[in-house]
Amino acid sequence: MGFSIPFLRQTDATIESNTLSGKSQNGFELTWLESNSWFWKVNGVSLLVDPVIEGALDFGIPSVYSGVKKIVPSRVAELPPQFTAGADAVLITQGLDDHCHLRTLKALAKILPELVPLVVAPSAFSKVASVFGEDRVRVLRKGEATKVKALKGGGQVRVEATEGALVGPPWQARENGYIVYNPKGKSLKTLYYEPHCDTSSGSLEGKQADIVITPVTFQRLFGVYDLVKGGREAITLARSLGAKVVVPMQNGDLISEGPLAKAVVSEGSVDSFKRAILMMESEEEGGKAGESFSPRVVDARALETIPL
Repeated sequence: MGFSIPFLRQTDATIESNTLSGKSQNGFELTWLESNSWFWKVNGVSLLVDPVIEGALDFGIPSVYSGVKKIVPSRVAELPPQFTAGADAVLITQGLDDHCHLRTLKALAKILPELVPLVVAPSAFSKVASVFGEDRVRVLRKGEATKVKALKGGGQVRVEATEGALVGPPWQARENGYIVYNPKGKSLKTLYYEPHCDTSSGSLEGKQADIVITPVTFQRLFGVYDLVKGGREAITLARSLGAKVVVPMQNGDLISEGPLAKAVVSEGSVDSFKRAILMMESEEEGGKAGESFSPRVVDARALETIPL
């Protein structure tokens, strides 16, 4: 189900085809749009997740930091409409620009059908409502859920908010993660996504997810402060949720400029994550004694669809 797009920005790196062959057996189709952005099709419902597309990511301080994607176009109008105007809902995990991007929201507002809801973390409400109006915005807090229906075809999914990342002082409310429930899934029925691999101890107790999308590489400011977690914490997360499939995120893999870009240090890789899983298979940490943990790890490549 992979495809090439002739107008995509050229880079020195060659992205080899990684699209899995065959059709989805469980009604999940996942397409990475680089950084934190995704397009999922679940039980026929199209979900645009944390869209950051229009222009550079600069947090309003372009002289300090500016990041652009390597493959995905930097204009909403240049993406195939299936990834934008074809969405049945937009999911936003955080209120920060690298998840809730004002320029992208304004571009999407021009093309999204009026019936498309925006499911957001509380911190994203004011920004999203300023563009789309309050009536279209559904705020979810930890433990709250909403149903999202396909505009065409009759598919439906349930989206539940989980506790997400702490991106400010300790007293600040945490952001969101999401579990998407597919009522028609066979061996895979649930998908979990949280873009920082960060949640408080015990907050996911009793939760299960067959598919886990998570960062696997630490991103540290000045090599000390964790902006994004990964490594063994990602393995512990996936193991605690009983993941059968893990899709590693590479959300820091941008063409970045500015003083702040130089201050962010990456640690780990997808390959080291895979090796760590192999090393932990015989360990008891995160599971019962003798219980094996050997999920399928599926690499995400920009604009290539993963059918599961």
